[in-house]
Amino acid sequence: MGFAHKHLSEAQLIDIASSLFKITSKDMNRGELHGLCPIHGESNPSFSYNFKKDVYKCLSCNADGDLLRLWCEVNHYGQKDGFRLFCEKYGIETKPERHPLSSPGGLDSSTPGASSPPPSPELTHEQIVAQMNLAWEKFPALPAAMVARLEKERGWSRKWIEILDLRLETWRLSKKGELYQVKEPVKIAIPIRDGNLVNICLYQQGSKRFKIMPFAKTVGVSRLFPSKPSFDKSPVLLCEGHSDTICALSHSFNAITQTVKLKNWPPEHLAPFKNLDVVIAYDADKPGQKYAAFAAEALQKTAKSVRLVQWPAFMGKDETGAIPDDHGQDLTDFFVRHGKSAEDLQALIDSA
Repeated sequence: MGFAHKHLSEAQLIDIASSLFKITSKDMNRGELHGLCPIHGESNPSFSYNFKKDVYKCLSCNADGDLLRLWCEVNHYGQKDGFRLFCEKYGIETKPERHPLSSPGGLDSSTPGASSPPPSPELTHEQIVAQMNLAWEKFPALPAAMVARLEKERGWSRKWIEILDLRLETWRLSKKGELYQVKEPVKIAIPIRDGNLVNICLYQQGSKRFKIMPFAKTVGVSRLFPSKPSFDKSPVLLCEGHSDTICALSHSFNAITQTVKLKNWPPEHLAPFKNLDVVIAYDADKPGQKYAAFAAEALQKTAKSVRLVQWPAFMGKDETGAIPDDHGQDLTDFFVRHGKSAEDLQALIDSA
């Protein structure tokens, strides 16, 4: 049982959970609330919270924990402040120095968006990073046939595939913390760097679930990719996801994304955008536009200007001009499905 379950009623747990994520279905007998993950942002429900056991789990990003952890994550609080504010808000009397998130694998106030404990007790975070670097050195370049397919189906250029050093995931970390060779490798390894290699995002084209995953839970916190926009080229095009970003870079735009979309942006995500013109080009659906609004609100006090791309009607809008509830088209569709050019996107940016 989690901390909140020991101090609050089930009705209170349900009420708090309802404020943290969009619930799409309930199973009150089993205590299950199902809905959209508030940590990585999604349009297909893969998240659940059990108020009888006080545990949550996302099947897409693998985030898990109890309600207190989720509350801290969604509200972007570190372990000490989050525990104190949670107790104050819900009238729980306890000593802050005894907060449950201070245990190994708990939230780290210096790591915004940290979500999950290590995948196994055998390895520390530092050991996982060492294994990740060892695996990275074993990953080969993408096969020529895969590169050709990515050029055609995702609009990625060979130039940017090489610049970003995209590779083929041929080794994986087991639950016991050991590297093992993948029999039929299909995932593209996208290195996330902050000086050093801090994560490898594993992308599987065409996958509907688990489309992109971190190398391990402990390295899966949200970061900027690439690590910062170019300061000699404006505007910065903020895209929704790795694939759209690589597509935009391949069409000569100064593109960047968050590896995990966040409602509340940490200072280290905002700093690179200081005094820059930013254009947000998130997906043409309601979840995409919701997170575009979050991004705009976060950036408006840091960036020189913030604008949102208005996608044209052929990008899936109905006869009323409304965008779909989910599964909307995106920047990659603009180029690949509709055959539009960089000049066409620049026109949308100019009129954003």
